[in-house]
Amino acid sequence: MAEALRSAIRLAEQDAPVIIHGPAGSGKGLLARGIHYASRRGQEPFVELDCANLPEDVLAVELFGDVARGPDGATGILTLAGRGTALLRQIQHLSTTLQMRLARALAAGVDARVFVATKISARELLSSGAMIPELGEQIGNARLRVPALTERERDLVVIANEVLLDYGLSRREPPKELAPETVDALLSHSWPGNVRELLHVVTSAAERSAGAVISPEDLIIRVRRESRSEPTHSIEIPAEGASLEWIAEEAVRLTLELTGGNKSAAARTLEISRPTLLKKLRNLEARQQAQEEAEQENSLDRAFLTDSLILR
Repeated sequence: MAEALRSAIRLAEQDAPVIIHGPAGSGKGLLARGIHYASRRGQEPFVELDCANLPEDVLAVELFGDVARGPDGATGILTLAGRGTALLRQIQHLSTTLQMRLARALAAGVDARVFVATKISARELLSSGAMIPELGEQIGNARLRVPALTERERDLVVIANEVLLDYGLSRREPPKELAPETVDALLSHSWPGNVRELLHVVTSAAERSAGAVISPEDLIIRVRRESRSEPTHSIEIPAEGASLEWIAEEAVRLTLELTGGNKSAAARTLEISRPTLLKKLRNLEARQQAQEEAEQENSLDRAFLTDSLILR
């Protein structure tokens, strides 16, 4: 990530269009905003357009405005940005016609600086035909790759603390802190959702935390299995049926087996709070104890009957 930041600093001093590519949720939009606000255009508008899932006629208006209606028509993003920055996401969804029109507009000169954010590199876009060469010539000279969050472990804690700082500022209260165990939990996660997932997890933890320090129990991280070879357990419901509470307690028991007895990890896997898990665990232990006592009573009864028969 250090290389990407160095490149971003250099790009902030330029005016050329930029292609930013990286995995979904890796922070391409955040980096684009950072470059914008660090540049001389920082006081000007920053506007975005996602080109996916929009009909061509709608995209044409979103990009270039409703020219047919004259002054009363809708204003396109290239005009709305003024002398600021326009960020176009998933540009590969633009038709060849709209790509050519955009290439011509950029060649003629627009006031706004154009950024493109995509999961696919410029080279792949061009080689696959998803982007026409004419557009590639206009926007493909400055390229920036944003690595996945798993490739930038050092950034994880920095980003998490920035989220907590923003959370505190928005509520006019001191920022919350991450307990060392919480940092360990964050670093141990694979983050398939990248920065977007991290932002959600940390913000949610800040909302759940009652104190000034966020503990691992405040985190809810969805655990995804990376391999089918990992151990799995299933809950076997008796033929006579079982209560929902019994099934929930069995889920707690089996999850604790999967996590090696780690209660915090089990709570995160089940997406429940640690206090809730502990309550269900107490209920489970009480049920197991009652079963053991019942079995002991049955054993004593059988022993008594056996002794009675022998005495006779």
